[in-house]
Amino acid sequence: MLLAAERLSKDILDGRQRRPILAPVDLELPTGAFVALGGPSGAGKSTLLAILAACDDDYRGRLSWEGRDLRTFSAAARTALRRRDVALVFQSANLVGHLSVLQNVLLPARFAGHVDAEMTAQALALLAELDLTAVATTPGRHLSGGEGVRVALARALLRRPRLLLCDEPTGALDAANRARVVALLQRCHRAGSSLLVATHDAALAALADAQLRLSPP
Repeated sequence: MLLAAERLSKDILDGRQRRPILAPVDLELPTGAFVALGGPSGAGKSTLLAILAACDDDYRGRLSWEGRDLRTFSAAARTALRRRDVALVFQSANLVGHLSVLQNVLLPARFAGHVDAEMTAQALALLAELDLTAVATTPGRHLSGGEGVRVALARALLRRPRLLLCDEPTGALDAANRARVVALLQRCHRAGSSLLVATHDAALAALADAQLRLSPP
């Protein structure tokens, strides 16, 4: 099993009391699976994705990566996991505003010291597939919301992650760009990546192998 969660939940401190923001979740994600994550706003979908991506270790329950409890990972090991195997695409693109689109896509590879002509060509090919070639040299701060989401997806897929987590990847897109993103997600899945996609897009969810629906805590 690539990723497994047992009674995973989260509370936050609200004044003097703790308030639940994620009800207990059980999840098993095998290698190569495609799971759609649904539920109303406030059910904790974004919170769950952040925990599964090892970005948030303030949770209850157990989360394991290939059978190993993630709490036993050091901070350096969690960082290495995110850089090497797990990619998370947020609803907000989280681009570096002064860097160009191409530089943003190549940023994780630059951190890993793997930027070369071949990697740059792969980044440009992803941008072309997402109809972003025309803005490749544009600073990230000048993009629209939909453009930013597509750049963030290209950045995530350049690493060919074993696990791709997406938060509403089609929510801000028009029909043509939605189709491009869905096609790219399907190609990523066919290439062997596991996908967990939070979405209100019923047509996208229908493409998944399984669906998990969260209820508000």
